[in-house]
Amino acid sequence: MFNNAPFNKNFFTVWLTTYDNGNLAQDLNKGIEDIQYNCLNLPRLIKFKDQSTITYTYAADGTKLRVEHKIGHSTTRTTYCSNVIYEDGTAKCLLTEEGYVSLDGREYHYYLKDHQGNNRVLVNKNGGVEEINHYYPFGGVFASEENVQPYKYNGKELDTKKGLNWYDYGARRYDAALGRWHKIDPMTEKYYSVSPYAYCSSNPVNAIDYQGKLVIFINGMHWGDGKSNRYWDKNGGGFATAVMKHLNDYNAMYIDGSIGGVGQLPYNLDANLRRTFGRNQGFLDAPVILRKIKNSKGELIETIKIITHSMGAAYAKGYIEALKQFLIDNNLPLSLIEFEADFAPFQPTEQEAVKGIKTFQFTNMNDDIANNKWLKSPFGIIQGVEKVTIGIEENKKHTIKDFYNMVFKLPEGKYEVIDGKIVPIN
Repeated sequence: MFNNAPFNKNFFTVWLTTYDNGNLAQDLNKGIEDIQYNCLNLPRLIKFKDQSTITYTYAADGTKLRVEHKIGHSTTRTTYCSNVIYEDGTAKCLLTEEGYVSLDGREYHYYLKDHQGNNRVLVNKNGGVEEINHYYPFGGVFASEENVQPYKYNGKELDTKKGLNWYDYGARRYDAALGRWHKIDPMTEKYYSVSPYAYCSSNPVNAIDYQGKLVIFINGMHWGDGKSNRYWDKNGGGFATAVMKHLNDYNAMYIDGSIGGVGQLPYNLDANLRRTFGRNQGFLDAPVILRKIKNSKGELIETIKIITHSMGAAYAKGYIEALKQFLIDNNLPLSLIEFEADFAPFQPTEQEAVKGIKTFQFTNMNDDIANNKWLKSPFGIIQGVEKVTIGIEENKKHTIKDFYNMVFKLPEGKYEVIDGKIVPIN
């Protein structure tokens, strides 16, 4: 046993793993004789020596929709419909930010997590302990009492069927027994001295591998789901997920740009006030953000991208002003802030892009909120933006999901090598 995974005793006489274009193609230690990938470089089919298979189905943006396990004479189909999970056509659980609801018994279950986001204890609504997990440093489960659910290390889903023992991080799969990914890190050129398959620079005790740069989402008006992924994905048609997949950035922060939502009306209708609140919060968050874009050695290896909606655009201008000043005060390059993208900016004529920061505006002509002079938000262009994209479809208006098809117009990160270091191209 190694990291709670069985190991082939004949490993000295065979090649256990082979790779194709950087992707794991075979793992004979687990009896895997072939792994096939789709056009998104995600595993499509895993075939075992005994003809058992695991088949994956994805949406166009790479979101996992279904996993089919054919093991021996048994077939199990798990379907993922947003945050609802079905098994063989029956709704089993509803995932929440803090746990899940078992739909067969309609009971709430909550995770108690450690500093790395690992699910250590599962409790019911009365506080009764239902599961306890203990981990090796790289994520292998070395002890688990009452193994009732699959979300373990870093809160990621662990597939143990047929001895696979892979964690699903979305863009890549992770083998905790080896402390290695199944394919190359897309940011590998930013740290040449580290294996492109290594998990968090082989320092899992002090670091978490987020697999990407930092994306900050700043929401607009809301009814209680601000400062959360729900605003962007549940109510926004998977917008945040689409953005992160397009940018290959999976480290996200969520900020309330409406400074409280409907409960703060009409107070938050003032664009300058939102900008001031954003600036104040930016000064508080800047040191935290800087830590998020460093690796385990303290090196700055990530960049920041800011995505806003509606009221969040004005808030973001102040927030970025504070981040910019923090970078200047610490002799850091402004290129660490890669860009700001404003979707349906509310009151655009009262805003000005932060100098030195690329800003992009996305607006729908038929937006009856951001282009409404009666709401003191006439149609207009934010002063100083680098590029404006205007949608003319009649049914596309103000909600964030109305901009889903514009996600692919966001610029992807591009880098160049300077003195042996990878830096963003301005």
